[in-house]
Amino acid sequence: SLTSENLNEAIDAVIERFFGKETIVAATVTDGAANMLSTADYLVGRNDRIHCIDHVLNLLINQSLGEIQAELDMIRTYVQSVKKSHNLLRIFLDQQQIVAPKPITDHAEDLEEETVSSSSGKLNLIVDCPTRWGSTFLMLSRFLALFPVLTSLESHPDWDLHWPSFDRDFLEMIRSILEQMFLITKAAQSAHFPTAGFLPIWVVQILDHLDTIKRSNQTGRILRFIDRLRAQADERLRPILTGNGIPLQISCLIPSFGGLQMKYFDSAQKDSIWSALSQNIYEILKVPTESSPDVDSELDDDEEDFVPSASSRFILSQTSSVLRETIDNELGALRYFLARNQFKGEKLAESCARVSPLKLWMEHDTLKKLMNIRPAVQVMLGIPGSSARIESAFSLAGILKSSLRNRMSPERVEDVLFVRLNVPKLFKESEFISKARELYSPRIPFSSSQPL
Repeated sequence: SLTSENLNEAIDAVIERFFGKETIVAATVTDGAANMLSTADYLVGRNDRIHCIDHVLNLLINQSLGEIQAELDMIRTYVQSVKKSHNLLRIFLDQQQIVAPKPITDHAEDLEEETVSSSSGKLNLIVDCPTRWGSTFLMLSRFLALFPVLTSLESHPDWDLHWPSFDRDFLEMIRSILEQMFLITKAAQSAHFPTAGFLPIWVVQILDHLDTIKRSNQTGRILRFIDRLRAQADERLRPILTGNGIPLQISCLIPSFGGLQMKYFDSAQKDSIWSALSQNIYEILKVPTESSPDVDSELDDDEEDFVPSASSRFILSQTSSVLRETIDNELGALRYFLARNQFKGEKLAESCARVSPLKLWMEHDTLKKLMNIRPAVQVMLGIPGSSARIESAFSLAGILKSSLRNRMSPERVEDVLFVRLNVPKLFKESEFISKARELYSPRIPFSSSQPL
């Protein structure tokens, strides 16, 4: 389409501007929009196209939430009624102090400040965005965390809101089913663990999680909900585990998981994935292979008047041959190392909080010795499994470039976005204030109470 052609031209221009014409695009991460898929195919081809795990999970779970739509609608209506009434909200916060004097925690505790009442420090109810399943999970999780407080309000003389009949055990089971996928979504959006190699591992964890719950003799609506989730997972997630795509190749480079030591792969598929990985490393390092153009044609194209001598051709061919053999030896050593350091089954959140794959490659004594393939490993481990952070940047740009700022230049928008997206991650607030004080003092009076 015309839109995808324009996108192709724009992306080519950006790549050339920042990285040069000879840049090799190892993979692209995209959502499922037709124009995006067409652009990804143009850049890297269908095999090296990675579907954003957050978009896939959003489609998968939203297709399954219809089974509990009635309960979600009742919760959403009840929460909205409380939040819209100043009197009801005040009673709710006061009652929370009585029923739950100790702090209540849930998965939303580290999100935006508006989920916590600034005046009392108590938790507020959360209203979801129905098209974003993560916010629906947070609404359900917060509602269940505050369930004792809400039920106690039925006897309050000034509480005039009708309490629907909720099956708490049913809602708790739904929350526990979705919790694993919510943790995966948070991990995929983490700046410390961007690598797409986690995708196959997460897919296996999701499939195993659903199978385990289904085997626990669930009946009725819970079973129907799990069946819908599993059908969607087989359709949208299982393709990640087929073929020898980029996510599977990158997962071979993650030491803490033992490199594809998973039940969903037989030895033939593992060999195919490792073979594809070695070819990808050849391409990234620009190492000639048997299928590459010969040395003479490459040199003749670059330097028409230069004809290499026989000795030069021999040296070049021997060099590339030795380098290929060295890379194969290092990959063999890596495979042996991974087989001895298999994934021990830690929980996802604990594993992701413990160590970064790239950090392991930089610090582990065995991996530091694999000098020839390390540059390619750095490239591949830098391929993210989610485009959610980019979409957040787009949303921020839309807020920044509003109708009240319509004369702001593209360069200024880019600079402000860069500061907004990167400075909070580089410094803690106190460090940022001290840096700013050093920068501006004594020319401009500066205090922590002033906006930066």
